[in-house]
Amino acid sequence: MSSEKSLPERLQVKPGRTLRLINAPEGFASFLGPLPERSKMASKFDKADVVLFFVKNMEWLKTGLSAAADALTPGGILWVIYPKLTSALRSDISRDSIWKYAETIGWTGVAMVSVDETWSAFRMKRL
Repeated sequence: MSSEKSLPERLQVKPGRTLRLINAPEGFASFLGPLPERSKMASKFDKADVVLFFVKNMEWLKTGLSAAADALTPGGILWVIYPKLTSALRSDISRDSIWKYAETIGWTGVAMVSVDETWSAFRMKRL
C-alpha cells in the first residue's frame, strides 16, 4: 500500500469536512479525486471547512481574499492556489508577493503544497 497522501489529504480535507472551490479551473473537482469519507463539496453559497481560492494574479488576490475568507466556517482552512513560476500561465503573483500582501491585511502564510505542474497552494491563517 502506498504511503503517499492524496491531494485532498495534503490540503487537509479530513473526513466529514466540507470543501468549497472558488475560481477553480474547469475540471478541477474531478482532478481532485474522491474526497475522504463523509466529506462533501459545499455550494457556492455555503460556508466550508476548507476553501480553495484560485487566483491568476495579484488583482484577483486583492479583490477576492476577503470574500474567500468569509466563506470559511470558524476555524476553517484557507488555501490560496496560484500559478507556479514554471507554469505556462504568466502571472505577477508568487509565494512571496502573496505573503507580503497578506500580512498587510492581517493574514500570514503557514504551509505550502504542490497541487500539480501548474498550481501551488499556500495555506493562510489570520494573525
